[in-house]
Amino acid sequence: MRLKKLIVILSLILTIAGIAGNYVVFAAEKAALIQARDDVVAIIDTQDNSPVGDPYYESDSYQAFIDQINALGGVVGIDAMIADDLATQVDIDNMTSSINTAIAGLILNDTYYSTLANFSAANSIDLTPYTSESQLYYNNEMNRIETILNNPTAGETAIQALNADIDNASALLVLRGDKTTMNNLISQIETIYQGDGSSYIPSTFLDFKAAYDNIDSLLLLDIGMTLDQIVGDVDATVDEVSATETRLNEVLAILVDLPDKQQLIDDYNNALMVDEALYTSSTYAVFEEGLAIILQIINDPEARSDDVLQAESDLAGLYGILVELGDKTDLINAYDDAIDFDTSEYTPDSIELFEDELDRIQQIILSDDVDQTDVDQAETDLSQSYDLLVLQADRNDLVLLNQLLIDAYYRDRTLYTASSHAVFRAAVDDFGSYLHVNAVINNDNVSQSEVDALANQIENALDMLVPLVDNTSLLAIYDELLTRDLSDYTLASRAAYLSELEKIYDIIVGDELDNQAVAGVLDDLSTINDLLILLPDTTPLQEIYDQSMIYREEDYSVSSYTVLKIARQEAMGVLESLDITQDDVDQAIIGIQEAIEGLYQKLETVYLREGQAFNINSMITLGDATVDDYISNDEDVLTISDDGTINALAYGETTVEVALSNGATEIITVFVRAKVTPTVMALTFSIPFVGVGLGAALIYVKKESWVIMYQAIKRIFKKKV
Repeated sequence: MRLKKLIVILSLILTIAGIAGNYVVFAAEKAALIQARDDVVAIIDTQDNSPVGDPYYESDSYQAFIDQINALGGVVGIDAMIADDLATQVDIDNMTSSINTAIAGLILNDTYYSTLANFSAANSIDLTPYTSESQLYYNNEMNRIETILNNPTAGETAIQALNADIDNASALLVLRGDKTTMNNLISQIETIYQGDGSSYIPSTFLDFKAAYDNIDSLLLLDIGMTLDQIVGDVDATVDEVSATETRLNEVLAILVDLPDKQQLIDDYNNALMVDEALYTSSTYAVFEEGLAIILQIINDPEARSDDVLQAESDLAGLYGILVELGDKTDLINAYDDAIDFDTSEYTPDSIELFEDELDRIQQIILSDDVDQTDVDQAETDLSQSYDLLVLQADRNDLVLLNQLLIDAYYRDRTLYTASSHAVFRAAVDDFGSYLHVNAVINNDNVSQSEVDALANQIENALDMLVPLVDNTSLLAIYDELLTRDLSDYTLASRAAYLSELEKIYDIIVGDELDNQAVAGVLDDLSTINDLLILLPDTTPLQEIYDQSMIYREEDYSVSSYTVLKIARQEAMGVLESLDITQDDVDQAIIGIQEAIEGLYQKLETVYLREGQAFNINSMITLGDATVDDYISNDEDVLTISDDGTINALAYGETTVEVALSNGATEIITVFVRAKVTPTVMALTFSIPFVGVGLGAALIYVKKESWVIMYQAIKRIFKKKV
């Protein structure tokens, strides 16, 4: 009986799985509908609980909402759809959309009446001050807004948006322009136009008439109408009237009133009475030129008020140009004294400058165009002209210095160091040699300051000379050091010693041996022995070298024995050299000792198992060398990485080569043993009369489907077999 039940269950599962594989019907998604239903109930509750006379939603809007919900069967109809397990998703979605549309059409009572109040105020304004066309646009906008406002399903968002539309509607209205000012301007212009223009500057009156004649062409460009058209247009806008007023004001602005010149004429006549004899000729000439300009303004019919005012100001300023003639009595007396002054002790050039200044003063005395300031300044200049006179210089010391200069430059040049004499000559050449000094000595116009400055230059040049020192004693010391026995010292130190001694000799016999150079030579001679290095004792190195010969190459690994051979070669180089230090000997000894200590017995075969890893570097002696390359001669058996790690891959034997930078190549035999794999037994159970294979199959169904399947299985097992 149990077996029969099992067979029935398996058959049922397979049947359901087969059906699900070809056609699966899913239960409709009702979450959105349930939410919409809850929203409907909440709206109804909110409206029902609103105070009497103050509903939450506007009455017509709420009634339209209820009508739409009732058309769907009311809340009962919505609940029935939710409870219907056979309802399709399309039916569910359609009902949900209809409910949400009804909800979206609701209008809050406060929103509706506040918007209605705003609309009523905007719809009742007086439109008579505005143009006919803008009134039409405004009324059309009000009608559109009223249509939406009267729609009970317009929705909260649309009604709220109407407030902005109502506020923006006022921008459609265009005010009619007030023509009072414009008409007054036209009347004023036409009155002036008909007159003779005698009150205005002639050119501006002509320009005024021409501008008024041309005003229509400008207005056509500005507003597209002539002056007569704008006057007759009852719908002319504020901007059009304003533009017309601007053009009319521009026409009036061209007119310039004739100025009153009577005050200027009276002031000009008074200026003609000034006495010319009291003033300098140049300032009176400028005064007369200014009066001529004033007369031009008086006679100019085009002169404007600003021109007349400026002329009056300029005329008043002309009096400030006039300068009274100066009193020359004191200047003449001082000039006569200067003419009688004795100038025999002064330089010819300064006498010439003094006389030139006296000639200039004489011109001032003879001039009829000098004021008191010029006269006073001439008296000051005359008193200061004596400062132009320069006493002839004392040149006696300069003559003596020039002779010392000549001797040092030519005759005594070998008594000084070459470098100091070169500096001395350069300094002399800078101021022009003894020939320049002779020229200064023979120049009667030279000043004392120039003589003193040249004497100072000569003294400075002479101070640059440095006397040579006697080198006899230094040469004796040099000869003694040159002949000493150097056989106990290294070749390099001997060469350094002799090279330094040669440098010192060049200084001793050179042309720069001053006291400072002597001090430097003595200091170098006192330390020259420090350059010599004694040859070291190589006996210990020879002994350890001989002892290392007992180690046979065939007993040790290639890499470790190569290190020993290199150490021997380096030690032999030290033993054969005559230019080594004790440190070289010590390092060679250490090199052989470390090579002997690093000897590695000849390498035997390395045994590994498949899958095992081993680093070959532990079997290599590097010394100062580095690994250049790792090579596996059979990569089917093993591989070797760049860091020396061997990876055993398969059973077999091969060699690994390790190439070193010192030229040695270590060859190591590696044997890879097979890895033992344990046997795994697998036991398979089966049912002899039926086989059911379920291969990772997943059946996705609704929870309700599983409930139905479970109930069917229960009914099967309740039956008695």
